[in-house]
Amino acid sequence: MKLNLISTHPPAPVIKSALYLITKLTDQELGELKGLVNLIFCDEQLIRELNKKYRQKDKVTDVLSFAYHDSSASSNNSDLLGEIYIDLDQVKRQAPEYNNSFDQELFKLFIHGMLHLRGYDHETDSSFRVMKLLEDKITKMLAESNNS
Repeated sequence: MKLNLISTHPPAPVIKSALYLITKLTDQELGELKGLVNLIFCDEQLIRELNKKYRQKDKVTDVLSFAYHDSSASSNNSDLLGEIYIDLDQVKRQAPEYNNSFDQELFKLFIHGMLHLRGYDHETDSSFRVMKLLEDKITKMLAESNNS
């Protein structure tokens, strides 16, 4: 899968590199999806509008994912698979609540969004556990990659 970063403030090279690595690790763990994912860093106004319009929740959230494909279908590299919106202000606010650095929280939310694009959700206890295990596994793979 290819990643396209969209932001008014481009991330630092080390963050950008880690985001591309997360994309690669997700493909490695779950099988490669051919196509493009847009990762959009946004503010709370935009994410609130999207959350209200598409989820009928008039509140700020940290990450929203929109899948534009069937996760079981094959596609070519020019296909847009989906978009992930992350509110950077919300990342900054909530990182301390979870004892994470800004970068750790950003990576956690990106992994979470990537799994949603792959069809995972957390609507039931069992689907929550499966998604959480995958999030933890990819996070561990990222940490191990950074330590080698």
